[in-house]
Amino acid sequence: MLARIDSLGNPKNVLKNVVYDYDVLHRTSTPVVSLSNDDVSRLGVEEHGKSKVLRFESRFESGNLRKAVQTGPHEYDLILMPDVNSNRHHQWYYFEVSNMDSNASYIFNIINLEKHQSQYEHGMMPLMFSVLESENGHGCWMRAGSDIFYYRNNYVRKRHELYKARVHPGESNASWLMDGIIRFLTENTPSAAKLRKTYVIKIVPMLNVEGVVNGCHRCCLSNEDLNRKWKSPHPVLHPEIFHTKGMIAFCADVLKRPPYLYCDFHGHSAKKNIFLYGCSGQESYLSKDKDLIQNDSEFSTLSRLLEQYSLIFDQESSNCKIQRNKESTARITMWREFGVTRSYTMESTYCGFDTGRFKGTQININHLMDMGASVCTALSAL
Repeated sequence: MLARIDSLGNPKNVLKNVVYDYDVLHRTSTPVVSLSNDDVSRLGVEEHGKSKVLRFESRFESGNLRKAVQTGPHEYDLILMPDVNSNRHHQWYYFEVSNMDSNASYIFNIINLEKHQSQYEHGMMPLMFSVLESENGHGCWMRAGSDIFYYRNNYVRKRHELYKARVHPGESNASWLMDGIIRFLTENTPSAAKLRKTYVIKIVPMLNVEGVVNGCHRCCLSNEDLNRKWKSPHPVLHPEIFHTKGMIAFCADVLKRPPYLYCDFHGHSAKKNIFLYGCSGQESYLSKDKDLIQNDSEFSTLSRLLEQYSLIFDQESSNCKIQRNKESTARITMWREFGVTRSYTMESTYCGFDTGRFKGTQININHLMDMGASVCTALSAL
């Protein structure tokens, strides 16, 4: 217990050696080692050469270990899988561990057991099956372990955010906005670290790849505007939209974690400056939307923060209108179908500025990258 408290107080002293990752193993199709309770041939075998790192496995019936991270010489943080199609019910655990040092004591911290109370607080001990004990004639499940503690941990559910660009392939200025965001988020700065700690940020930097490769301006290869297909995307004709929307639906409907903020980056051929479109029921063409209970500050705060943190953001050109001809766009689909209050489109001029510090100048790459960084700065203040 004291070692765990020390690790929380001194995170720089904690190892972060991932020794088992089910997701990586699944994606790379690593062959599953034949597993059984008759693993006598592995007794006494150093499975990682002379390394004393434990070997974990759970790719067998009823196994549910998702990740194991070595945090100290003999200490490991374990993350369990939730029930299928759920983000809850972290209670059951079943996994194999080998390559132990018989003279060492190991600490396992299951960090996503989230119940307020447990029988572990009242003396319950984990169950263990030992191949060695089985060979010595004690082949049964037994209670094992010492210094067993159960308490609420510092595991925090993060908010999800989604950024995407280049649904219209000719709007290359959107890529430079996204470049500014990615550079900011990957910097070794306190501001970037705070955002990475607070949010799960999903980025689709180039949605309409085939349109970009083939030099298209607005459409995909089927001559359709993909940003008008979000309401009912076809899995074959519009796979980029179909699967991106499917990911969002999974987060919202299964994980019960819809995006806290969604932003789609575009270029604008008819207007100057850089501005933001949001969604307000009070500015909708549908009368029923005006009856929705909506906190204006939730969707208007971002534009006010951008005005504060950016020298080139144009608040006057921004609005939160919901128009009939925009119903099947990503911005309105996120707002209407998934309840994403902070659903935006950021528009960047192809030309230049007619207001503010840079009035009368043509827009350039540095302006766009700075605007992307300003989005992150504003996000950290939300």
